[in-house]
Amino acid sequence: ERNLGDIYIENIGFADNKLCIMMAFTDSEKYSLGTISFVNKDDSDDIKYGNFFNVEESGVTEFHYYIFDIRDMAELENYYFKYEIMSKLGTTEGEWNINFRADYKNASRTIVTNKDAEINGRNYTVKNIKFSPISINVEISNKLLKPEEKTYHDFSNSVTVILKDGSEAEVNQSGSSTNALSSSLNVMFKQPIDIRQIDRIRVGSLEVPVDGN
Repeated sequence: ERNLGDIYIENIGFADNKLCIMMAFTDSEKYSLGTISFVNKDDSDDIKYGNFFNVEESGVTEFHYYIFDIRDMAELENYYFKYEIMSKLGTTEGEWNINFRADYKNASRTIVTNKDAEINGRNYTVKNIKFSPISINVEISNKLLKPEEKTYHDFSNSVTVILKDGSEAEVNQSGSSTNALSSSLNVMFKQPIDIRQIDRIRVGSLEVPVDGN
């Protein structure tokens, strides 16, 4: 159903008990899509965010694919669709002199794991985890039998950051990119966190302790 002439829902359906949505962009230089989510009609704190996993192009149109943890139409009826569309500003060419004080300390850390994990029914090898106060990135091997083998990867709700007080770091948005042999999972936190307070990181069935904090 079209909402703006340049951005609209091209297709929607269910696969493997997940809601799949294809968004179409006919002018990606003019607009970009922000957060996509489904909000519970009776509980505004119950929000299901889209797991972005692929982009395809056909002529001047870009197709963005999202997966939501919603099983069927009966469950979908409990939610309403919420999205943000951002207009892109034009660029101004020229030479600019800007004075600023760079006082930034790189707080990111990388943990090399190379351990197997089951993620939503499939087996993968988690190669490494890189995290910072604002995001986390997980590099994994798809463990396919053949490089040309094609399969569906479901990484929705696969990464959880558990803090030392037992709570979970709140997530603003997540996404993934895949090729024949590997995948990259990316999660943005709702707000910056103190990585010294991270106790462990869960990727599917694998829990990785964060030592040295």
